[in-house]
Amino acid sequence: MNFKNIKLRRIAYFFGALLILLALVNFFVFRYVNISSNDVYSVNKSIDLEETAEKLNLAISIFIKQENPSETLAEEVKILNRLRAEYQAAFALLRNGGTVLVGEGTQRETYEIAPAPAALQNTFAQLERDWKQYQEDINLAIDGLVKANDDNRDIAWLPTKYEKFLGQNQKVREAYQAQLAQKRKRADTLFIILLIFGAAIIVSIYFTVRNLLLIPIGRIARTSRELSRGNLSYKIDYDYDSEIGYIARNVNDLADILKNATDFSNEIGKGNLEAQYKGKGTLEQNTNEGGIIGALQSMRDRLKEVAEKDRQERWVSTGLTQFADILRNSSNAHLNDLSYSIISNLVNYMEANQGILFVINEEGSKEYLQSTACYAINRRKYLDKKVEVGEGLLGQAYQDKETIYINDVPKEYEKVTSALGATTPRAVLIVPLMMNENVQGAVEILSLKEIKPYQISFVQRLAENIASTIALVKNSMKANQILIESEEIERRTKRRG
Repeated sequence: MNFKNIKLRRIAYFFGALLILLALVNFFVFRYVNISSNDVYSVNKSIDLEETAEKLNLAISIFIKQENPSETLAEEVKILNRLRAEYQAAFALLRNGGTVLVGEGTQRETYEIAPAPAALQNTFAQLERDWKQYQEDINLAIDGLVKANDDNRDIAWLPTKYEKFLGQNQKVREAYQAQLAQKRKRADTLFIILLIFGAAIIVSIYFTVRNLLLIPIGRIARTSRELSRGNLSYKIDYDYDSEIGYIARNVNDLADILKNATDFSNEIGKGNLEAQYKGKGTLEQNTNEGGIIGALQSMRDRLKEVAEKDRQERWVSTGLTQFADILRNSSNAHLNDLSYSIISNLVNYMEANQGILFVINEEGSKEYLQSTACYAINRRKYLDKKVEVGEGLLGQAYQDKETIYINDVPKEYEKVTSALGATTPRAVLIVPLMMNENVQGAVEILSLKEIKPYQISFVQRLAENIASTIALVKNSMKANQILIESEEIERRTKRRG
């Protein structure tokens, strides 16, 4: 596993545990391994024991060599007894351990002396036996001197005899000094180990922080600076699973988003309103409320809406202009020719499939809708169809004077003729042709695709112009018929006259 993939918090926990362990080890070393004042005092006490033994032996030597000891006998005995007491106290303290108060007043200190180690117990046992014998010999020497007995004064052998005793005290002192030196050496070794261990931890922390924090953060800083300058192609080359790697990927993703958003907005600026965002995932996945991608998407959609609305308005305006010319140029044509011109152009302009134009006719007092033109598959169809008022959708639209639009046409409805044969239309639009609330006819548009609301609105606006033109043509036809009938009557009258 790559070290850089480890989470930073885990590395922090690891080094934190190492530092705590180091602190505990240091505490243990200083508390239990380090040389204390008690250890030093024990060594000093062993030195005192040896020095007291030497002083005692020296005092005995001086004492027995005096020519006339009677003059200072009491003082010499007092000195011997004091040295014996000091030696006995020091010996008991070193062997059995105990608490010692040293100094006076505020300078007073307490020392804890540990019992003699097991390695010295035999030495202390031998020393105790020698010390008892030594004391008996001292007592014998003092008694002889006190009695002034020449036989008893012959004790010059006493200092020489106890050279071994002095050697035992020296061994005790050397043992305590060796113990102190060994403890110091062990403490020094542990201090060196702790120093190396601490240095290793510090070096490890430094390289960890350098490689996992400082270097990648520097890369992130440089990349963010380039991004702020508009250089969106700049990337961070740090793809690991740590927290810094997560930040680096986020910065790279941000750079990608900004670059793709820039390309996206440039395409929109060029008028390509069908441009798509090319970033990772779909546009919806990259869209957040208030985000740049969402804003660009909203801008594109609004522009598309405006462009579509403008296109629809232009389409309606162009259509009305075109049909105004058609109606003006066909106002003198026959009604059937006018109807065909209207319905054929309307079907083609709406890109529908079939259309029929109906005009109101009368039989006596009864009105009905009569087909006057039919257009399908790009040619004229001849259809003679009569629809009573209120009959079917067409008659209902005429009767209610309202537009009817069906987007879900039943199968039994009139079929649309197309290149594929007869097919049920998807949409049917029936618009009554009204002028001043007077219905002049109706148009029926059949389409295989949906008829948009703006197209329906266009036909409704056009219907009044068509109704006006049809009324004008019908009136013209009636006037011509009346004129023809008048001329016929006039000719008949002349022939009779």
